[in-house]
Amino acid sequence: MFQPQRPRREEESLQFGSCVRTLDNMRENLSHPPVNELIIGVYFNPPLLDIYSHHVGLLWQVLRTRYPRIEQREPLNGIFVEAPNELWPMPRFWLTSHDESHLVQLQRNALILNWRRSNSDYPSFEPVKAEFDRVYDAFLAFVSGINPEVPLQIERAELAYVNMVEPCDTNLH
Repeated sequence: MFQPQRPRREEESLQFGSCVRTLDNMRENLSHPPVNELIIGVYFNPPLLDIYSHHVGLLWQVLRTRYPRIEQREPLNGIFVEAPNELWPMPRFWLTSHDESHLVQLQRNALILNWRRSNSDYPSFEPVKAEFDRVYDAFLAFVSGINPEVPLQIERAELAYVNMVEPCDTNLH
């Protein structure tokens, strides 16, 4: 089971062999970073079998101002997580922001936030992580409102960057 660790304070340092670097001097601020997408997610085991498709509307009501569009998609890896007495398995839901730069993905075993480059520059990690925390807090309240006894156990967490690097002519022969 995933156990979150205490975040490091800014003045703390990391040791890499004989090289010591603080978090402040490890940050590189590029004027135009090649980040095309940032993905922050958590995966639950056991899956949340008390959550059904009709419940998702309750969460959407809380997030709707920021995420006005909702649609159903095939679950990640094409595998439906079925619950007892369910006629149709719950799909993955996409909640999308006005400008389509933020996407919340929800299915029984995952909650994922994607920042996607649209018409804006990469905002940096901190604002995207703050948005994930806001969505995650709303999700916790949503799950607790459906069944306070639901065990919410995070099996793994995901942090991924998708960078778009333009091809170049190297003329190496």
